[in-house]
Amino acid sequence: MKTGARPEEKDSLAALARKYRLRGVTEGDLERRLGLSPERALALAQELEAEGEILILSFQPLWLILRSSIEILRTKIKDALERHHRNRPSDPGLPADRLRKRFSAPRQIFSLALKSLLKEAVVVEEDERLRLSSFAPCLAPRDEKLLARLEEACLREGYSAAVLDAFRAEHRLSPGAMDKMLTVLVGRKKIVRGREGLYLHSQWLEEVVAKIRSLPGKEMSVADFKAVTGLSRKFAIPLLELLDRMGVTRRRGSTREIVPEGDESKMRRKE
Repeated sequence: MKTGARPEEKDSLAALARKYRLRGVTEGDLERRLGLSPERALALAQELEAEGEILILSFQPLWLILRSSIEILRTKIKDALERHHRNRPSDPGLPADRLRKRFSAPRQIFSLALKSLLKEAVVVEEDERLRLSSFAPCLAPRDEKLLARLEEACLREGYSAAVLDAFRAEHRLSPGAMDKMLTVLVGRKKIVRGREGLYLHSQWLEEVVAKIRSLPGKEMSVADFKAVTGLSRKFAIPLLELLDRMGVTRRRGSTREIVPEGDESKMRRKE
């Protein structure tokens, strides 16, 4: 849309956006600071967005930000993660919300910058923690041995959350230390995390998937699943939900459709 915007109008809007930086500029800001009506502000914002200078975050009410501010936030996220990795080489990463609070950025703006980094595979999110894709935790030999024991325990028990509590108590680990060890195993693809604190060894999970796909027919009930796995309902339901998210099964009312092998990625793309 052509608005006949004067150069000084564009300069004023850009200057205001630079001043507010990661907060972004609202419709109210434009009216109070620049005297722009909502209609005029929207027309001017659309023109500037078409020119690639700003990004409109919301139309009603109008909320915009400089594209360069998003790029600055992307750099800040990468730099913060790099510093964290350098200072704590054994730590698997930072929780996203803790990182967001460092920059006092609105959740939507932070999410926009983070999603672009995740899409480009510059940053990886594992077990609700963020790390640079080029980084891998470097554990001391003693910690690697402890990690191997934890992996063995997960494989032996298969699904029991109680084994994690017992392991933590036996080795006198803090909840934070235990959480970091589990995150490392998730990052190494040794275990898979489900909801409600459910951790499953990848090998055990693969065996469960193979059993499901060997069942006659294309559907199964919760009772069928419990019979195949030997799980109680307490563990069967969270595991079924995990298999739904993985694309192995698809919920159909009270039953699950078993998705043919090779179709999981197609189903996830549709969703």
